[in-house]
Amino acid sequence: MPGGHSDRPIVLADLTADLLWPKVLRSVGLALRPGRVLLAFVAIVAAGLCLSIPVPWEEGRTAWQLMRSASFGAMSFPAGEGIAELVLVPLSFVVRPVLAGAAFATQHPLAFAAFGLPALFVVTLFGAAISRLASADFAHGVGEPWTRALAFALGRWPALLVAVLGPLALIAGFAAINAVLGWGLLRWPGVRVVGALFYGGALLTSAVSVFLFVVYVVGWPLLLPAVICEGRGIKGGGPGDGIDGIQRAYAYVPTAPLRYLAFAALLVAQLYLLHWLVFWMADATVGFARWSASAMLPEEAARLALGSPGVDGSQSVTFANRVVEFWERIPGMFAASVVLSALFCGCTVLYLAMRRVCDGQDEHDIWMPGIDLADAPGGNTPRPRIGAGVQSGPARDE
Repeated sequence: MPGGHSDRPIVLADLTADLLWPKVLRSVGLALRPGRVLLAFVAIVAAGLCLSIPVPWEEGRTAWQLMRSASFGAMSFPAGEGIAELVLVPLSFVVRPVLAGAAFATQHPLAFAAFGLPALFVVTLFGAAISRLASADFAHGVGEPWTRALAFALGRWPALLVAVLGPLALIAGFAAINAVLGWGLLRWPGVRVVGALFYGGALLTSAVSVFLFVVYVVGWPLLLPAVICEGRGIKGGGPGDGIDGIQRAYAYVPTAPLRYLAFAALLVAQLYLLHWLVFWMADATVGFARWSASAMLPEEAARLALGSPGVDGSQSVTFANRVVEFWERIPGMFAASVVLSALFCGCTVLYLAMRRVCDGQDEHDIWMPGIDLADAPGGNTPRPRIGAGVQSGPARDE
């Protein structure tokens, strides 16, 4: 190659090697690995069991029912029409769960502590394991066993909980301080003037709380990957790593807000389309099964076996109905598992892209303790850095 000239044809990877936004589009592909979908499925089942237990002091209603009925109040997400609806509906797909969880925690604190926190812990733990698999695959083409990724996340559960709950605990602390000072300084006539003088401090802590909450609602996708992709050593994973993850997330969002919103919009659009596609396939699967299984059945037999409404609109509930209903829930749960896997994979790629933008650190530079990349199952060498022009083969979760 005299003069540095190469006869190799230019491919699309050469044109997009230095661009970050095409890498965000890889999140769906990273999510469609069996190990990651399996982890998401187990997380949904375990969290669903936690939220399906009747709460004795809430008239037997389940935690899931309480969360769905909780009013957002001042935290309501705006609705729109026309073009605004096309933007707000996909965005609410990510924002509304956070607002619903916050409303549930504030309006039903005991139920949230008893049933919501265990469900949140399960989703956090399995989401961190998915993030671990996605980061290793994205950075080096390494396909770790899902059991090792789950053990990796379990060994860092203190840091993960600090990262997820730390900002909310700080907001709750500010609210408690304002409540105690308000009770002590604004209730009694003799000190009411003193309380009024210190009311400016309440406004200051409230402003900090609002800032923390807004950034949390917008930037929570960065929290888990910030703990999983970084490390201080093989014995890391303490609360300090969680605090470091919070600092990174709260630094990246205000530092490059437009870039973050652009990357997040790509991620949300993918999730929204994927959600529509997989749930359509799940509904089509159930519909085809019902149609084909009842094609040669008399109407009465179909109604008793599959729960089809009778002529008078009534529907008999038999043991066969319940078994069929159980099986018909499985496709929807697998569809939700694919979406949840894509969510955590997308959050991981989003974090690595924002770290590149804000810190200049290569997105392929992640913490890989205990793994010899020369013997990695995804290839003999690590995935090259940006612009190298060579890609290793796709990884598989064992």
